[in-house]
Amino acid sequence: MISQSFIQVLLKRIVIVYIIEQIIQLKKSCSYYVACCPFHNEKTPSFSVNQSKQFYHCFGCGKHGNAINFLIEFSGISFVDAVENLAAQAGLPIPHKTVVTPVAERSGFRLGADAAKIDNQEAIEKEQNNQVTRCMIDQLQRATDYYREQLKHATKAILYLKQRGLSGELAARFKIGYAPDGLRNLSQVFTDYDRDESENLLLRNGLIIKSNNGKYYDRFRARIIFPILNQKGQIVGFGGRVIDAKAEPKYLNSPETSLFIKSRELYNLFSARKAIRESGRVLVVEGYMDVVMLSQYGIEYAVATLGTATTPSHIQKLLRQTDEIIFSFDGDNAGKKAAWRALETSLAHLKDGKKISFLFLPEGDDPDSFIRQFGKQSFESLFENAIPLSDLLISGLSSRVNLQSSEGRAALIQIAKPLVQLISAPILKLILVKRLSQLTGINQEALIKIFENKLKNANSQSSKQTENLRLQPISPYHKLIKILLYDPCFVYKLDGDLSFLHNGQPQQAVRALEALVRFYKSLSPPELEAQKIPETLLYFSETIHAEELNKTTELRLGWENEIDLEAEFIGLLSRIKDMQRKERMTVLQNKPLNLLTEQEKRELQQLANSF
Repeated sequence: MISQSFIQVLLKRIVIVYIIEQIIQLKKSCSYYVACCPFHNEKTPSFSVNQSKQFYHCFGCGKHGNAINFLIEFSGISFVDAVENLAAQAGLPIPHKTVVTPVAERSGFRLGADAAKIDNQEAIEKEQNNQVTRCMIDQLQRATDYYREQLKHATKAILYLKQRGLSGELAARFKIGYAPDGLRNLSQVFTDYDRDESENLLLRNGLIIKSNNGKYYDRFRARIIFPILNQKGQIVGFGGRVIDAKAEPKYLNSPETSLFIKSRELYNLFSARKAIRESGRVLVVEGYMDVVMLSQYGIEYAVATLGTATTPSHIQKLLRQTDEIIFSFDGDNAGKKAAWRALETSLAHLKDGKKISFLFLPEGDDPDSFIRQFGKQSFESLFENAIPLSDLLISGLSSRVNLQSSEGRAALIQIAKPLVQLISAPILKLILVKRLSQLTGINQEALIKIFENKLKNANSQSSKQTENLRLQPISPYHKLIKILLYDPCFVYKLDGDLSFLHNGQPQQAVRALEALVRFYKSLSPPELEAQKIPETLLYFSETIHAEELNKTTELRLGWENEIDLEAEFIGLLSRIKDMQRKERMTVLQNKPLNLLTEQEKRELQQLANSF
């Protein structure tokens, strides 16, 4: 965890203007700094930064916040990553709370030996994982350096890239390299470079493969290598393209690793962010060479999926960068299927004012070959003929039925219904319903009722399920969490022992409760009084307790006023103590009498008298 007090110190230490100026150019205007907003396309500056308040605000799109919010929103990184980034710039070491016992003793809230051991073990495991991650990233960088060095001496690979029209400058900018043929070239280099480098780490990064006979060999051989960067600009994997037209597969990617999750990454997104914002659009293509060659001809706002279908994570990341996405696919059947999958994935993430369209190139062409033959202007002119998502949806569905028959029109509504219901953009949904009405001859209001009835039924069922969930017996720990979230000052009333209960008790809830108490105890009284539920949930958003705390906020406990709340709080503490006594009593009663010590016998008698 990162303490709230450290975050406050960090925000006071950094200069928000300097942080934002690293990304966009700011201009002084009276007591503010202004610029065109980096979060939406505009010509007149509406984005302002208030240095004295360490705050930014866009009067166009409404985005606002502090330096941490800016990095999260602009770069798509996590809360913890944003804090670590700013702390590094400010030269502040982050005092992670890894040892919990001293904190507990200072707070007067005893965690119990089991809880302390578990938390300390978690801290140790987290640091070990962080160390492995750092080693993996370092290894991938050194592998990149190796591949780039090999390219300098690979005559056949250099000739291939030149024939494709790739300049040496562009190859350097994309850090393109070459993996020579041979089973253990890279493996041998790492062994020579660092004797302590384990084969396990090479396996973790997917740089080597273990064969059935137990031997290891390089994953990438005789391939052009394209490093893949994450949103922090770190190399997390590679894509390899063959130079022999007969070799298969044409493209080979790194496997999924703890660093490289294909469904979340897009090739070139990190480098293309500025061009995407300046152009107001992003072009999604299928191959690495498409991206590189488009960049060679001045189209810097292209990204590529990594051998996977378009995912919700891809759509969300892109729509945070721009209001317009253009998918460019081949005109063959495979390209059309890929486009339809991208369309289906996009529906739930559409917003009115956002635009998604699909560009199908002539069969036999791809962005790489087309732009080399016709140039940037001709390629960009194709965007005017890109098919809007709504048009592709209607035409794709209509092609599956016979609109000349009543049965066909009914079938159209049937297959359109689940897709239309996915759309969260109300205006676009209304327009699509109107078009379906025109195609089928069904009254628009009737269609709306058809769609809404299904939604109401689904919502009703969902509501019943949620209600049943909320009405299920709730553990006292969840109730205690709920009260503390509602009024953090109740933490001052905690002076009992809330150590773990093992026999069937909800350990996740107990651990979340203890983490919440530690957090509140670390705050000063003014900070605690000002603490709100959203701020608390944000603080825990990157921890193992996030899900438990978020779930607890949904519980309905029927509080009516603060007097009832305090009575509930006191009753919960009493109930927890009873549960602990009963658990201890059960343990002692299950133990043979002749094995009980004198002290345990006295304890058992005291417990029996307490009920």
